[in-house]
Amino acid sequence: MKIKICGITNIEDALYCELKGVDALGFVFYEKSERFINYDNARDIIEKLDPFVLKVGVFVNKPEDEINEISKYVKLNLVQLHGDEEIINYTNVNLPILRGIRIKDQNDIIKIYKNNNMKFILDTYQNNMYGGTGKMFDYNLVPKDIWKKSIIAGGINSDTIDKILNMDELPAGIDVSTGVESSKGKKDNDKIDRLIKKINERRNKC
Repeated sequence: MKIKICGITNIEDALYCELKGVDALGFVFYEKSERFINYDNARDIIEKLDPFVLKVGVFVNKPEDEINEISKYVKLNLVQLHGDEEIINYTNVNLPILRGIRIKDQNDIIKIYKNNNMKFILDTYQNNMYGGTGKMFDYNLVPKDIWKKSIIAGGINSDTIDKILNMDELPAGIDVSTGVESSKGKKDNDKIDRLIKKINERRNKC
């Protein structure tokens, strides 16, 4: 199970996540987000990171050509579409896509089956919010075949991770932001440590 920590806004947090073996870091390019980072700052951070850490740009309803331009400038590895985008309009994105789906009810699961060739981040639905809710969704809504190849977001921290770790099947990964923060946009090293410790304990049992 891979670990992505999202909402990176400063080099100190990025380097600490790298040190702890986090697989991917997320940079939010949605201007209304409280974890928004501008392109120059994100580029400066990324240039200082190990090339083996995946750098993910989080976009909300951005045009395809802008995404390509920003991705090249910032030096991203992956694009995360986390808004209301129609995937059919994003066939020329130059990088692999993670599709964010905010789970409210069974209708959202149907969206996944319609785009079953994609990789998904399943997040919690909240009106007028595109992620960063700090709340979990109902995992029982997600069929096992989708669960085990998806990245799970929403309300994950060192206390709630047990709900995922104790399931019969682990997801492909988790995406954490609020659950490892001391304040919005600033990560907490102790919270990161506690989360990763629990995940490593599960890994060691396997």
